Amino acid sequence: MSQYKPHLVEKATELLEQGAVIPLRATKKNRVFLVVSSDGSSNYRTARAACNCPAGLKAAHMCKHRIAVHAIELAS
Repeated sequence: MSQYKPHLVEKATELLEQGAVIPLRATKKNRVFLVVSSDGSSNYRTARAACNCPAGLKAAHMCKHRIAVHAIELAS
């Protein structure tokens, strides 16, 4: 996880602690999750490779939702 920006790792950890990362489905290629936004007003479809949140669509950096999913995959 050291390759990610520390503030995003912190936010991803908060999402995990809040139970905001919900498994939707798993395929041979990837696992897809529903991730609730920090303020609870939106949710995003997230996999390790992509996320449909605004930051994920810009793809300049990995978003906190994808980092949370990566953490789940590392733990399993």
